[in-house]
Amino acid sequence: MKKKESNSMLTRKIATNIFNKIFFENKTLNASLDNNKYFNNLNQKDKSFIYMLLSLTMRRHGQIKIIFKKYLKKKLPKNKNNLSTILTLATTEIIWLNTPDYAVTNSYVELVKKIDKSYLSGFVNAILRNIIRDKEKIKKIMPDITENVPKKMYQSLMKYYGKKTTKKIIEFFMIEPNLDVICSNKISSEQKQKLLSDLKGVEIFPNVIRSLYKGNIQSIYGYEDGLWWIQDFGSYLQFEHLYKKICLEYNKKDIQKLEILDLCSAPGGKTSQILDKGLKVISVDNNRKRINKMNENFKRLKLNPPIICQNVEELKFNKKFDVIVLDSPCSSSGTIRKNPDIFFRNKNFDYKKITQLQKLILKKSSNFLKINGFLMYIVCSIDKTEGEEIINNFCKKNKNFKIVPIDENILNIKKFDNYNSDGFLRILPHSFNYHKNIDFNGSDCFFSAIIKKIKD
Repeated sequence: MKKKESNSMLTRKIATNIFNKIFFENKTLNASLDNNKYFNNLNQKDKSFIYMLLSLTMRRHGQIKIIFKKYLKKKLPKNKNNLSTILTLATTEIIWLNTPDYAVTNSYVELVKKIDKSYLSGFVNAILRNIIRDKEKIKKIMPDITENVPKKMYQSLMKYYGKKTTKKIIEFFMIEPNLDVICSNKISSEQKQKLLSDLKGVEIFPNVIRSLYKGNIQSIYGYEDGLWWIQDFGSYLQFEHLYKKICLEYNKKDIQKLEILDLCSAPGGKTSQILDKGLKVISVDNNRKRINKMNENFKRLKLNPPIICQNVEELKFNKKFDVIVLDSPCSSSGTIRKNPDIFFRNKNFDYKKITQLQKLILKKSSNFLKINGFLMYIVCSIDKTEGEEIINNFCKKNKNFKIVPIDENILNIKKFDNYNSDGFLRILPHSFNYHKNIDFNGSDCFFSAIIKKIKD
């Protein structure tokens, strides 16, 4: 019994250390997990528990803080980050994870004794027991979910989307992300059915399987054979839309000859899409670590695109391209479902700096485009200053480019909601809301615009 309790305490100690890295040292969730040797030595079950605990805590952090602070008779001692984190994580388990009461109190009280002053264990024990006593009442009068969103972000959402849509966006921010698997065109119908069955998934779009799978990605059927790759449906839809536009402009023979440039290409989903259609592409990214990861994925998928490691601003080519895909650096605010640490890191985000970079990169990229060529500008941001405003501003200053409006008919996406923003493709977190099980709904948020070069 003691050994089990000790393991339970150890798991929560690791979760506490990782949360401190994210919350107090401004580290990312993924980097904090990857760089923690104790986490990496755990079994899959304990890893999954820690990930679920941390991601849920980050999503609900504003509500959690309000809840446990009601039970504090005095302020927490200064320089007691561990104590604050312990109360935060424990509240998550009590209210949202429904962990057995004794497991929560025993584990976290033992943890306080191990990493902090022993006299504080009684203080923590009393608070947790009070929360446990009132947990059903707390669930009935829960603080509003808007408390989880940084003030500046909430004001921005309200400005662009209004109260009703903002509330819906935040509701979907609170949902754990699903897994979207993109099937390669080489997959057979029998293999696809096997994949659907193993994942207990649904095909939400041709060759796109959505699942609630939480296990090891390498254990999924068809991994070694390169039958699929992971890519959010919201991201996948961007190039699919562009591809349909291209097909209307060129005959099949000419499409195969097109020269395509994929800029800021990591993690490689769009490059995989392009290559899987038998098209030629040069992939560019400025991060060697991300490129190495891309190469691993491409090797598994049996793809071998030329890759350049360089900043877009420094790129030079002695030729121009028919199609350019620019997945521009951005605030990543649209990926909160997968990266809830953005709630913390975006509190003081410098939007002026990022939009200046976006304008610079877009201008530079446009110079590589042939006349009558298409450029698709993409950001995984929910903020219109990084999307609609960037493109409208660019086309006002560059009269040799025109916006190519979205055509909802060519993608058959009429069944989805909230995807058209003044002729652009604007995917909101609740755009794909079609399944009776809400966990199967939603996506990351993306904006894309297609512009065409009509003259030099």
